[in-house]
Amino acid sequence: MDLQDRIVVITGGSRGIGRAAAARLLERGARLAKLPHTLYGWRQHTASSTRRDPRYRPEAFLALKRDALERGLLRGAPRVCVVGVGRSLARWRDALGAAPRASAVEAARPTAAALDAVTSPAVLVFGVPAARARWRAALAQRGRVEMRDFVFVA
Repeated sequence: MDLQDRIVVITGGSRGIGRAAAARLLERGARLAKLPHTLYGWRQHTASSTRRDPRYRPEAFLALKRDALERGLLRGAPRVCVVGVGRSLARWRDALGAAPRASAVEAARPTAAALDAVTSPAVLVFGVPAARARWRAALAQRGRVEMRDFVFVA
């Protein structure tokens, strides 16, 4: 579907499936408009398919996010730098490919040493808005541009 210069209104595009959907819409040429609040709250119960169906497991969403990255920022990239801490870092490093394709920088804060180790393209695994803001500002000071040199995932 050609969405060139069409405006798509989206809620929940900052994480999860909404973020992946937003990335795909952008790939197809859509312009996004994000609403400042949720229009509809979705209540789930244990019998709903999003709780039972294996297509909705966290691994399926991770695969969808990885696919969006591979079609966008990481297209044709022989290597990728994954930045984060703990299990989130390990999960994304494994999802994007073992060494030597995916190198990892384990750092919670953008220290000089951590910033020196970050190569492009970089996938930063931080869900906390304050952490994203710190990394975004530090990388921008070094001339890095979000969605060209790096992207955040959670």
